[in-house]
Amino acid sequence: MLDGEFVAFRPDGRPSFEALGPRMHLRRPHRIQALAQSNPVSYVIFDVLHRGDKSQIAM
Repeated sequence: MLDGEFVAFRPDGRPSFEALGPRMHLRRPHRIQALAQSNPVSYVIFDVLHRGDKSQIAM
């Protein structure tokens, strides 16, 4: 099980939460496709919670 978040990046390569806003709650396929081309989003994994049936969280 992985933990992460969707991230849109600014032209300078830094993540931008504001860039995700226009992509929320879209329904029109042509608008979704246009934003996917102009400002792609990546899923960035930052933690592994489980591997198989074993927890990877140190306690």
